[in-house]
Amino acid sequence: MLKVNNLIGFGAGLVDPYKNNIVAQSKLRFANGVTSYTDDTGKGVTLINGAQITGQAIDLDGTNDYARFNDTNLTDFDFGTGDFTLEFFIKPVVNYGFQHVCAMLPSTSTQSAGFSFQFGFFSDGDLYIAIGASSLRSSGSFSPFDGDYHHIAVSRTAGEIYLLADGVLLGSATMTTSPATTSGRRLKFGVFIESGGIAYQNSFKGDILSYRITKGVGRYTSDYQVPDVGDYKFPAI
Repeated sequence: MLKVNNLIGFGAGLVDPYKNNIVAQSKLRFANGVTSYTDDTGKGVTLINGAQITGQAIDLDGTNDYARFNDTNLTDFDFGTGDFTLEFFIKPVVNYGFQHVCAMLPSTSTQSAGFSFQFGFFSDGDLYIAIGASSLRSSGSFSPFDGDYHHIAVSRTAGEIYLLADGVLLGSATMTTSPATTSGRRLKFGVFIESGGIAYQNSFKGDILSYRITKGVGRYTSDYQVPDVGDYKFPAI
């Protein structure tokens, strides 16, 4: 079970010291049934194939629905070899194989055509990040299939990748790979590739309650305090 504490080190009013580095964030406080929204940074997001907001979360059924940023090739998601952090509060509802939480790949392709990055977890709770041809799988005692909400994150600082969950560092490795940013790539939640030979494989089934993507800052390099300000949401920008 996730134990959430108040944010420390954020000053009065729980202000995020890296708010100017945030390139995508949403607390998803929208009405049930919403299928498109503008996030806290002004980016448009569309929920595809029946995905919708339910209970202030992106509700995904693990078949072919997902959330997709509307613009392709956003420079905000071109991390190069620099620092970044992807983090989510999620509640998986089924335990099977590998599930994608976040990916940026061609819309129609196979993996052999090259890809930018993918982030998710296996049925044993191991987190996984792949950037280009480089990847890391964690090992640890992360158990997300208990019906509770969980914080997961991948963070890169000075060429070192860190996989973390619920306040605990689960694994790290050197990874200086730069994500590909060629034509047609969109950031997506809950799915790997939208169409083609391996479309919708390893989709996420459950709820994404909030997310935050930070460019230029690796927020976590060791065990950490979960950054929640209530209701499993990140601080306002």
